[in-house]
Amino acid sequence: ATASSASTQMNGVLCNPGENMRKYSSYTSLETANSCLDSSLVWEAATNRIGEWVQLDLGRQRVIRGVVTQGVHDSDDGVTQFAVHHSDDGRHWRVVPAQVGHKGPVCVPFRG
Repeated sequence: ATASSASTQMNGVLCNPGENMRKYSSYTSLETANSCLDSSLVWEAATNRIGEWVQLDLGRQRVIRGVVTQGVHDSDDGVTQFAVHHSDDGRHWRVVPAQVGHKGPVCVPFRG
């Protein structure tokens, strides 16, 4: 299963919301329900299939310039591809074109 940490960038400032501001499609155990950057824990989906997701609530509307992912410390495990969707209300989602094919800490700026 994919293991990762995730955060967003706003005007060069890293926004790394706490676990209380994150939701997951699934996870293997409570220890794998964590996606904060630089945490000793990581999010690991219960299954390794397309459609698993992490949702970050930034608390208010913000201008987001990119996404940062980070794999498991001392491991080759990590996100190899992802899609970004955004919502103003948590119910209606729009796609933002962004993908990555790297392991390790990666910052992906949004186009436009």
